[in-house]
Amino acid sequence: ITMKNDRPFEISALLPNPAGEYFTFTCSSSKAKELTVFIYDKLGKMVLQKEFDELPPFSQNTIELNGLKAGMYFVMFCKENYQQTHKLAVTR
Repeated sequence: ITMKNDRPFEISALLPNPAGEYFTFTCSSSKAKELTVFIYDKLGKMVLQKEFDELPPFSQNTIELNGLKAGMYFVMFCKENYQQTHKLAVTR
C-alpha cells in the first residue's frame, strides 16, 4: 500500500466483513505511531473506542466486537487532523 497525498496513515479493507466476534485491519503509516479507532452505530452513537500505541510502519490489528449487536456500523480511524471511515456489518 502506498501513501497518498502525504496522509499520516492508510487503512486497508476491514476483514471479515460482515464480521462476527472481531475484525482485522491493516494500517500503513508513514507518520502515525498512535491511532484511535471509534465505532459508531447507524444512529451515530459511539459504541466502542480503541487506542493503538506505537504502531510500526505496517501492521495488522484486530478489534474484538464484544457486546455489539448485529447491524451496520461505521468504523472511524483517527490521527491528528486526518480520519478514514469504513462501513462494517456485524452478524450474530
